[in-house]
Amino acid sequence: VAPLGGLYIDAQTDIPDSLIMPEIIIPEGARSVNVNVTAGEPGSGVLVLTVPGYAPIEVPVTVN
Repeated sequence: VAPLGGLYIDAQTDIPDSLIMPEIIIPEGARSVNVNVTAGEPGSGVLVLTVPGYAPIEVPVTVN
């Protein structure tokens, strides 16, 4: 459950021209959030999600 004030998720990618997304914050008291990701330029790379207290998660991404 996200703490008081919400939980910020740092989302970084090595293909910034390919992925367009808003800042990710899980609202206070929630367990998840939906985020719309829009495709930009074609490319392949990774999306790295970092949350305080947890190991980073790397998600392979391809935009055609």
